[in-house]
Amino acid sequence: MSQNSGLKLYEQLLNQVDAFEQKVLNRYGEHIACRKGCSRCCILQSVFPVEAYIISEYLKSAERSELSNSAGGESCPFLDDDVCTVYPVRPVICRTHGYPILTEGGVDFCPDNFSDLDSIDSEYILSLDNLNKSLAGINMLFLKECSDTFFQKERVLLSEIPGRVT
Repeated sequence: MSQNSGLKLYEQLLNQVDAFEQKVLNRYGEHIACRKGCSRCCILQSVFPVEAYIISEYLKSAERSELSNSAGGESCPFLDDDVCTVYPVRPVICRTHGYPILTEGGVDFCPDNFSDLDSIDSEYILSLDNLNKSLAGINMLFLKECSDTFFQKERVLLSEIPGRVT
């Protein structure tokens, strides 16, 4: 499939989320405990089809098609020895975990982060509702432009993606 406008918008959204992450790290980096190897929040099991498509394309290009989840259980299938094997193309929610988000009228973040602060400046808090609305709209556009029936569903199980690659 050639790059459709949904994929282009998804890439733009990822750039915005990554820029937010960098902004938070620049301002509050010393107050953030999340690091490579920290995987407590890595429990994602399904994603929007646009995200599944990006992951499947990455697996094809990286010639990686096997799940190697050494954690098992409810951990993300792409977690191996507490490291994300699809990190460059990780879904939006994975890019925001641990950082300050506004959700359901309150601010939430990893309890290991910001523990020594009384407050966080509002410009460093991401509206999860707005982000999810943007992602859902992008996904709808992707679905309209995607002819692959595998992706024509509400959510895609992460464990199904490697089977598409082989």
